[in-house]
Amino acid sequence: VGALEPINVGLGPLELSAETVAKSSELRVRTRVQSVGAASTQVVQLLVEDFDPTLPIVIDGKTKLPEARPRGKEEVAVATGESQRVEFRLQGLDPGVHHGVVRLSGDDGLDADNVRHFAIEVKEAWPMLVVAPENATSSLFVEAIAPFEFEQTGQARFACTVVSQSSLANRDLDNYTGVCLLDPEPIPSVVWEQLGKYVRAGGAMAVFLGNNAQATASFNEPAAQQLLGGRLARVWRSADRSLFLAPERYDHPVMAPFRDRPTSVPWDASPVFKHWVLDPLNEDAGVILAYSNGKPAVVERSVDRGRVITVTTTVSDSLRPPDHSAWNELPTSDQSWPYVVLANELMLHLTDSSGVRLNYAVGEPAVLPNDSRIYPDRYQLFTPSEQPQEARAQDGEVVVRFTEHAGAYRLKGVKDGPIVRGFAVNLKAEATSLARLTSDELDSRLGKGRYQLARDKDEIE
Repeated sequence: VGALEPINVGLGPLELSAETVAKSSELRVRTRVQSVGAASTQVVQLLVEDFDPTLPIVIDGKTKLPEARPRGKEEVAVATGESQRVEFRLQGLDPGVHHGVVRLSGDDGLDADNVRHFAIEVKEAWPMLVVAPENATSSLFVEAIAPFEFEQTGQARFACTVVSQSSLANRDLDNYTGVCLLDPEPIPSVVWEQLGKYVRAGGAMAVFLGNNAQATASFNEPAAQQLLGGRLARVWRSADRSLFLAPERYDHPVMAPFRDRPTSVPWDASPVFKHWVLDPLNEDAGVILAYSNGKPAVVERSVDRGRVITVTTTVSDSLRPPDHSAWNELPTSDQSWPYVVLANELMLHLTDSSGVRLNYAVGEPAVLPNDSRIYPDRYQLFTPSEQPQEARAQDGEVVVRFTEHAGAYRLKGVKDGPIVRGFAVNLKAEATSLARLTSDELDSRLGKGRYQLARDKDEIE
């Protein structure tokens, strides 16, 4: 069914640079304007709601929503059968969940693909605890993920607190989104257990192994191995500059910034001279990135509700450490930008700062983590088409199983004050595709000679 020569202009799926962003960080919203049957010039508009923790609310039977304000507009000319990319950049949103839409101006015969919904969450800078022994240079790592000038201007995505390893046992880890151990010395069992409790409750930890680590009980005992990517076996040494990070795959979110230029990233300009070999890897560990010798460089594990990343070489060696030879030149080479990008992506992924999933397709169950220390157990659920209904958290999650309508879904509850959360739902791209099945496709689905194609009632036999 359908028109033989349809005419339509619509928006493709939205691409968000992140679903959770730090305050003052930039968010990029991309889509494509697609034209079928005729050339067209369209105005594309971006609108984003202000965050208001008191809304939504039902007044006289009508739901009052936060005000949506225009945040960008672009005119796009599209030739028939082609598409043009549109990108908007957002900054300066207040902390909280914001709903937005990208919309084509005007109407046509297919309104459903003229608007795309999205939801993002803006947070204050994520507090990170950076732990380093006396002989580790923590500034190389801190400056990579939270540059001083960004910190001064409120643009830093991470707020780093640097402490000595000797004081780790006395820290309340629940105050931090993530804990980073830079070239740690042997850690007492009681501290490994403290870290394990923090991670299992939803915390995030990164361990950068270096000169201070030892293939002894401290790192290979059960409490440590429940967190690390594998057993520390030995140190691999390279006598020259021939060893470096060498990605083989780019499908992991951490590697996304390198996908468009895989052959032009100067990994070999930052050689690695030593790294730990994890043997065996823990069964549930996954390798994000390897060295040119094939050995794992970055390994991740999910531990209950938390996540651990193990990096098998350090990022806290200066060019000439006073008590040992440098393990690598990742943060110190003249072309260290791949390390800076990688360090940021690792921290964003580690802390789930790429975000809890907030954007779904129609029909998909939506799942939001619900830490009872932060969020209430009961909410009012406001859908795009119905009156508010109750939603409850179970087993640390809020699950909304029925998402039949595109639009904004909002959750409102109370926990030491009003709390508003939410997510967005869109039609899948194929739901508004006007491409017709070919004869070959019909044959493969129905069987050649087993169907008849009629354009009108007179052709029906």
